[in-house]
Amino acid sequence: MTTSGSDYPVRFDADYPESPSRLLALLGVLFFIKGLLLIPHIIVLIVLGLASVIVAYIGYWAVLITGRYPEGMFNFVYSVSRWSSRTDSWMYGWTDKYPPFTLGEGDYPARLDIDRPDASSRVLSLLGVLSIPFLIVYSLKMVLLIPHIIILMVLGTVTLVVSYIGYWAVLITGSYPQGLHNLILGVQRWEYRTTAWLFGLTDRYPPFSLS
Repeated sequence: MTTSGSDYPVRFDADYPESPSRLLALLGVLFFIKGLLLIPHIIVLIVLGLASVIVAYIGYWAVLITGRYPEGMFNFVYSVSRWSSRTDSWMYGWTDKYPPFTLGEGDYPARLDIDRPDASSRVLSLLGVLSIPFLIVYSLKMVLLIPHIIILMVLGTVTLVVSYIGYWAVLITGSYPQGLHNLILGVQRWEYRTTAWLFGLTDRYPPFSLS
């Protein structure tokens, strides 16, 4: 597995938690309880996620016709991903700061940054257009992501196990193991890059990398 994604136009990072809360770690050990606290975010993100799929599909058509991803559409899809990344970060215990209900940037210890391209590929947008309308997860672009999907399914399972171990570590020792933090962060970074490529936010095929 290579580690050559540092110059990729989609970047995700999260501050290492110096003094994580044992109380929140306990809620993480009782996994469903911490999940319950995120229900308001989950509901909003379901709605925003569906909207971002529709916007991304329209964005494909815009690129096909004009060669550029409309800035407003790009920012909306990007902002939904950023909201999701903050919610994930809190759930994984990287931060004790409850995620804000906002599409804006704000000051949060988890940061997703995506560079907007000056121009986008019409060929790749065509692969996105050739899908069940508004369901770009069934597009030809998704076929090209099959290797990533297979690996991320495995890594996703590993992440769940590792994050649970992390909660126990915080509960017992009061600190989050640096290695576990870096591993989960790398998997999430890989996932956000793959999603960004699928949604047309970048034309650079995502690297097989945790870095």
